[in-house]
Amino acid sequence: MIQMEVTEFFDPMITSVPWLFAHAFDTLDGDTTTVREIAAEKLSGVAFNRHTGSVDFADGAYTKLFLVFAEQNRPLLSFYAPSHVPSPPIQGAGMAILEIRDSGYSITSPGSISGARIIGAHAYLDEVE
Repeated sequence: MIQMEVTEFFDPMITSVPWLFAHAFDTLDGDTTTVREIAAEKLSGVAFNRHTGSVDFADGAYTKLFLVFAEQNRPLLSFYAPSHVPSPPIQGAGMAILEIRDSGYSITSPGSISGARIIGAHAYLDEVE
């Protein structure tokens, strides 16, 4: 299992929040791997001071799992969340990388942003010799 949580609190005097990129990884034994589940959950709250426009926020973060292979000519294998359907058995994966991306946003002066975002993600991997 690979699991991670990212928590950010924003100072009430800022005018922009950057994109979020986070990675977690685990080494695999290189035998047979099955990706059983990938999921993510996002909790966020943002307050805008002197805001006059509209803002649209995504409910979830973009979450992806990569399987990396030792052979140079074998490309990465990608899986996207949410997924609760097991993958077919995969031979030869040496590393799994879980990635979270979340968009940033900004407001023009004299406005300001205050708030927080918490994103948790996990991937269940079964390894069989």
